[in-house]
Amino acid sequence: MIGILTSCDVPVESDLSARTLEVSQADDALSAIRIALPEQYRFIAGYFVPPPFSGKSAYFLRYDDAEKVDLRALAEMNSSAEFGPVLQAKCASELSRYSLVSDMGLHCEESMPLTVIRNDGLGAGDLLAAGSQAIVVPEGDDPHQIYVYSEGT
Repeated sequence: MIGILTSCDVPVESDLSARTLEVSQADDALSAIRIALPEQYRFIAGYFVPPPFSGKSAYFLRYDDAEKVDLRALAEMNSSAEFGPVLQAKCASELSRYSLVSDMGLHCEESMPLTVIRNDGLGAGDLLAAGSQAIVVPEGDDPHQIYVYSEGT
C-alpha cells in the first residue's frame, strides 16, 4: 500500500522572508528571549525570521549608545540566559556574516575584533546553534553598537 501525504492541519507560514521590527516588537523579542541590555542603549534596527513550521523565530537586533558597554556587566545582567565567558572573534568569522547583520549596519574590516558572549558553548566566531543566543559588540568608535542574535528553532 502506498500513501501520499497531501495536507495536514499544521499551519505553515508561506512567507519565510525576514521582516523588519519596530521598537515595541524589538522590546517584546528581548523579553521573549530573556536578554537584558543597558537602558541607555537605543534600538536602531532589527529583523525576525519566522520558523518554517513550528518553533521559535530568529531575531537579529541592533542597539547603539555613545558609551561603550562593559561586556562582563552585560554577561552578569543576562546570567539567567546562561551565557558563557566573554570571548573574542574577528569580523572575518562566520558569526559576523549573517546577511541581516550587515543590513543593520555591521560593516567591519576582517581583522577588526568582536567581543562575544553566547549560550551555546561553541567557539566565539561560529554560527549559532539552533535555539541559542549571542550578544556581539564590535570594537569601534561612536556610536557603540550591540548586536543581539537569537537563532530560531
